[in-house]
Amino acid sequence: MKGSPAQHGSDDRTGGSRAHSLHIATLFALAVAQPLFDLAGRHPEFLVAHGMQTTSIVIFTFVLAFAFPLIVWVSLHAMARLSRGLETSAAGVLVGLFGGLLALQVFAKTVPAPGPLLVTEAVGIGIGAMWLYRNLAGARLFLTVLSPSILIFPLMFLFSSRLMTGDSGQGPMPSVESQTPVVMVVFDELPLISLLDGQKKIDPVRYPNLAALVEEAHWLRNATTVSEGTLISLPAILDGLYPVPGQDRLPTRSDHPHSLFTLLSRSHELNIHENISQLAPGDVSVRDLQLSSLLSDLKVVYLHLLLPVDLAASLPPVTESWKDFADSPEPEPRRWTDFDADWADRGTKFQHFVESIRPSARPGLHFLHSMLPHASWKYLPD
Repeated sequence: MKGSPAQHGSDDRTGGSRAHSLHIATLFALAVAQPLFDLAGRHPEFLVAHGMQTTSIVIFTFVLAFAFPLIVWVSLHAMARLSRGLETSAAGVLVGLFGGLLALQVFAKTVPAPGPLLVTEAVGIGIGAMWLYRNLAGARLFLTVLSPSILIFPLMFLFSSRLMTGDSGQGPMPSVESQTPVVMVVFDELPLISLLDGQKKIDPVRYPNLAALVEEAHWLRNATTVSEGTLISLPAILDGLYPVPGQDRLPTRSDHPHSLFTLLSRSHELNIHENISQLAPGDVSVRDLQLSSLLSDLKVVYLHLLLPVDLAASLPPVTESWKDFADSPEPEPRRWTDFDADWADRGTKFQHFVESIRPSARPGLHFLHSMLPHASWKYLPD
């Protein structure tokens, strides 16, 4: 039997809300989701700094892609049952909003004009998009054709992300089950030739303890650092990544989120004695997802993507670190000169490190960056 006219009216309204929801989701994907997916894909350090692992990255992807469209669909569906005019008006406003946001992003990157003028033009385009959407079937058909982007953008991000494929060196850290204690000492500016005898072996007369260690260890005689500068070579030793020309990453945890320290932070007791670097994790593991910080930083990042340069100048900068952009309205940028070595009582500091190696509930990671025997020389040959 055919349904009653009242039932047909209800079907038309809910069918219209589904179409409107699909079109709004398409514009949301183009104006909001895709720019953020693109940025996170090109800069996986942003997600790493917020403790993102494979599971949390997948959750982040689906929330960004589908949470808002789902809210819109539920809201428009409810409005359609109350009033078709109310639902249509709300859909038109959202189409105009996201159309204007999309236009503003394009203008901000391509049109050399004052920010307020570009915002005014984007508002005008948003109003025009709303009119076209409400009055031209071709505009609605165009959005229907583009609707596969709702799925394409998140899938492209997941399958192309270096965090998911694991080829960046910045991906999620593996689990460590080993119970072996680790002791690592970096002697700063210790030339290999100073340790060798005429047979190119550790001189057993001058350095009997090192010579004895070599007899029971693997000695990589040809190993070298990647830079003559400690600020570059030490982070490379600890995170295993070559420095990239043009990317002046500071020796901090935010610029080097994955290192030996974070690798062993959950399996080992950390006993870290750094000198010039700041790579050790704090009380919270780098892998602990911090949702409030992530949402706050996404808002700041999106505004930088959206606004023209002159208007974005008042936003917190996003080039000095990988997270917590809004913590300080005017943060002082860090420079290479901010990292000074501590030269005081080098021998005493080494002795304190040795004394700090004690039994613990978990196996220990004991690390020391010693400024011995770095020039200027303070000790005689004996």
